[in-house]
Amino acid sequence: MIRQELIQMLEQELSGERALESAAHLTQFYRSPGASGYHRATDFVADLLRTNKLDKVWVERYPLDGETKFMNVTMPLAWEPISGELRVGSPTGRLLVSYEDAPSCLP
Repeated sequence: MIRQELIQMLEQELSGERALESAAHLTQFYRSPGASGYHRATDFVADLLRTNKLDKVWVERYPLDGETKFMNVTMPLAWEPISGELRVGSPTGRLLVSYEDAPSCLP
């Protein structure tokens, strides 16, 4: 197969609009490992892959308990954010962003 044929095949299968929609959807979730948003994002991607006819898709989950080791690394404790705000100058200063409006803002 020549390079141009491969590019044409990819162009027929891939969509920049769908990629943007998927990326925008993922920004709804705060994705710290173990948080509910992480699981929702992981499940969204797995479902998206299955919908697009990938047949060997699975999600592996493991305890985030500060004790379990995976590939010789101790897994951190999971945590779930509840709220957060970034304000300029003081706690009552101008609001730049909040967790409620943009969950992916925490990092």
